[in-house]
Formats: sequence, C-alpha cells, structure tokens
Amino acid sequence: MAGCAPTFARVLTECKVPDAFRAWLLTNTMTDGTRFLLGAPHGVDRDLIETCGLQLSVAERIAIRMAFNVCKTAAADEERARIAASSSPGTADIPTETLQDLFRRRHNFVLPTKRMLSDELVKAMYHQYHSRPKRLKFYLPSQLRLTTSSPESMGTSINVLDGKITTSPIVAGEDFSDNIQLYKLLRAYFNTLTFISIGDPDWFPFHVGEELADQLLDWMNIKYAKSRLPLSFFVQAYTTMFDSFIDAIRTKDARLTDLVAKEEFYRPLWTNYVAPPTANNGGNNGGNNGGGAVRSGGGGGSGGSLSHPNNPEHIAREIRRLHDQNQRTNQAMDRMRSEHARALRSQPTSYPGAVSIGLNNNRGGGNGGGGGGGSGGGGRPGRGNGDGNGGSSKSGGGGRSGGGSGGNGGGGFGKDPLKRQRGK
Repeated sequence: MAGCAPTFARVLTECKVPDAFRAWLLTNTMTDGTRFLLGAPHGVDRDLIETCGLQLSVAERIAIRMAFNVCKTAAADEERARIAASSSPGTADIPTETLQDLFRRRHNFVLPTKRMLSDELVKAMYHQYHSRPKRLKFYLPSQLRLTTSSPESMGTSINVLDGKITTSPIVAGEDFSDNIQLYKLLRAYFNTLTFISIGDPDWFPFHVGEELADQLLDWMNIKYAKSRLPLSFFVQAYTTMFDSFIDAIRTKDARLTDLVAKEEFYRPLWTNYVAPPTANNGGNNGGNNGGGAVRSGGGGGSGGSLSHPNNPEHIAREIRRLHDQNQRTNQAMDRMRSEHARALRSQPTSYPGAVSIGLNNNRGGGNGGGGGGGSGGGGRPGRGNGDGNGGSSKSGGGGRSGGGSGGNGGGGFGKDPLKRQRGK
C-alpha cells in the first residue's frame, strides 16, 4: 500500500483488509499503526467501520477488527519495553522476551542468539540506543564478542556511582585472524543493532544489516593478482566508516538505514588500497608505475591495472616492463643520433658570398709579351704581366687573381683574396 508505513501495510495485508477500506484509511492520513489507533478512540466499529460509509461484509469487518487488535497489542508491547528501558539503570537486565516477541511478530522468525553479540554487549547497546538523545558507543572489532565465544577474564573493574560500588569483569577482546572471522563479528554487530531497535523497525531493518554484511564480505574477498588485501586494511575501513556513522547518530539523530544507503561515501574505504612505501617502491615512483596503488577504476601512471603491489609475480612483471621500456628508449636515441649525423653530412661546405681560401691550379697561356692568368672557381681571370712563353696564376675561389710576372715558363701568383677585400 503506497504511502503507508511498511509495518502497518504488512499488518493490513496479513489480516486481509479490503482494498476499499485501505484506500479510505490513506485518504484520512491513517498511514501507520499509531494513527490507526488514534482514529478510533471509542472503538473500531463506531469510529471506523460505520464512519467509512462502505458496504462491508461480515468477513471484511472481522478483518478490520483483527488488524486493529494487532496494532493495539504491538503498541502495548512497545510501551512496556520503553518503560522498562527508562526505569532500569544501564546495568540492569533488558526485557529480552518482549524484544523477541516484537522481532517474531515483525519478521515471522526468532533471531538466533549465536548470530548476535554477547549478552553484556546487547544489554549495553540497548540502553545506549534508548537514551535520549541516543548515546550509541563505537566499538572496535577487538571489542566485539560473539555469544558463542568463551571470554578470557583479565581482571575486575570497580566503579563508584552515587555512593554505590559496582564491579564488572574486564574481558579480553575477540581474536580474529582472517576476513571470515571479521565478517562474522560484523554480521553479529548488525544483527544486534536490528534487535535492540526492533521497536522502530525502520531505523535499521534486518534485511539492510544482512545486505551490508554480505557486501562487506564481497569487498573483502576480492583478489588482486591472486592475493587478497591485508586484514589490517579492512579493520581500518570499518573503523573509519562506523566511527562516522556513530557520530552522525549521536549528533544529528540520523537513522542508520539512511547512512548505509549512501554507499558511494564508504565504498572507497573498502576498495582503494595504497601499499605502504618500501625500499624498492617509494613514493617517488607513484607517477610512473601507479605508486603501488590498487584502484577500483583505473588511475594515473602506467600501473592502472588491478594488482597486489607486494605479490612476487607483480614485481617480476614490473621489472620486465621497465626493461622493455629501457630498450625502447635506447633504440629511439640511436635513431636520433643516426638522423643527426646524416643531416650534418648533407649540408654544403660553402655558402653564396663566402670567401674561400682553397687553391685552384687552372693554368692560362700567354703569347709574346705576357700571358693571362687562369681563373678559379667563381673568380675573374687574372692579368698577366710578364714576358715569355706563358704565365700561370692561382686564384682563390670567389676572389680576383693578380697578374703574373713574365719569364720563361714562369708564372706569378695572385694577391691574397682576404687582403684584396680589405683594400690592401
């Protein structure tokens, strides 16, 4: 029935209340057991059955009366439990039978005691929950003890309260060495929270606690490179998650079921693992190989795959990856050196307008009184000045040759082109 409290809708369904009468209840804002009872101060027949104006059969009238009696009995049981909780001190016994009756009426089964915490913790948590405001205490996993565990006494605690001396045993914490034992402790803790809050079943329903415990077990059983994460990581995840939950309950009176529904806030606590720095895997390598972090959705660096950082297979695979990367880097450097050498060899040795001091042995011949000099590469021909059969001149590339002196087969050398440019 849309708009009704889940518990009240279940009662109406079990008693087979007709749909027309249920719609009439919803129209008149009778959406839970308390409003249903307050709507009939003089009796269910006079205030509800006759007032609704519906043509109801005898069977339908009986169904309405049965639903009214169930709500009335549940309200009386809850009131007795509330009075017992408010009148008894924090160390007194709690009405366990009443809570078991409420739990059986709501869920149609009895919660086994071996799936809950010890009687001392149930008693303490019950009074913490029923305080106004709620004073629930945060418990570490080592402080949780199952009903089936045999506690080891470590002494006696003596307290003085209002002039009265009270004693309580000091019990050693529960030993747990793997993920399964931690799961059992947390499941018993969630079941105990459901049991002590059965007067308000929407605060932390039984199925929500079971689903939360199963989800945590799935996260604890995930393997990274054939290896699970260390137990200390999950203990820290639980500590951070439930410390924030208890703080919200104590300060803001939040419902635990609403806090559990926000999975995106506590899921990274159970899945994002960062390995502690070691001598071979320091924090400076985080940008290149992922820093040994286990990421649930990729990440920076080349170590984006899910793998356990302390696994030998992971270390060997990382060494091979670094070796291959080093080889690729050396090959790239060799190619760069070869291309640089080819570029240097392909460049010309002379440029336009440059002065060359190289020698050119071109020879020129003369007749009679003088011979003209040969021309060098790019230079103008020299002028002969001697007599004889011929003269030779050597000119610089790009420069102008000087005149040679006459002689019998002799030749003159041209002027230095550098001096010529300087006007000498």
